[in-house]
Amino acid sequence: MNVSYFLAQYIGIYSLVMGSLMIVRKKMLLEIFQDLSQNRTVSFIMGVILMKLGLIVVLIHNIWDPVFPLAITLIGWGIFLEGILSMFFSKRMMTKYLHFLENPSVYALISFGYLMLGIYFSYNGFFG
Repeated sequence: MNVSYFLAQYIGIYSLVMGSLMIVRKKMLLEIFQDLSQNRTVSFIMGVILMKLGLIVVLIHNIWDPVFPLAITLIGWGIFLEGILSMFFSKRMMTKYLHFLENPSVYALISFGYLMLGIYFSYNGFFG
């Protein structure tokens, strides 16, 4: 199996689950994000995990061809950068990010974005 298709399937399923979870369990997720913003140790560990996952994607799939493979590469770089930022963010910055996420319009946009990414990557990964 081509690495691009494997990563598309992986990202697609993850995004579909995450988007659905964000819609169905909004209150629970906001509480988890609140806890995360208050616990610097857990936030740092999450940053390390995200950085490692993003780095794996970037190292095995740093393909800059148009559309589908490029989207996977950009997701990998995004995960990598999010991990680095999580490791360096202070409690204050994490709290500001949480307040941004608590905005109903922003939360709905992110939830919808996860679902759309999930559909796009799942389709390309399984049927592309």
